[in-house]
Amino acid sequence: MNFGEKFREARQAMKMSQIELAERIGCHRNTISLWEHGTVAPVDIPLVAAAERALEQPQGAFLIPLGYPATAQVRHRPARVVTVAQGHEASTVSV
Repeated sequence: MNFGEKFREARQAMKMSQIELAERIGCHRNTISLWEHGTVAPVDIPLVAAAERALEQPQGAFLIPLGYPATAQVRHRPARVVTVAQGHEASTVSV
């Protein structure tokens, strides 16, 4: 069973739609669809790790089939800094 099939099976076992999973892990629904159909292999380790947690899979369940070690270093993405202009003032907000 390849990554896409295993991923789809886990999502369906949780009775979760592609949209629900995408919202939980912070990506677009099309990303989930592309992974499941094997069109695109995921390269974002934190996103794959988030999918493992959301689908209640053991650590490495999806990383190993992709060629990553089960204990791949998962680092959190740094916060984005957005500058918001209000009138003549600008403030910086971490997102």
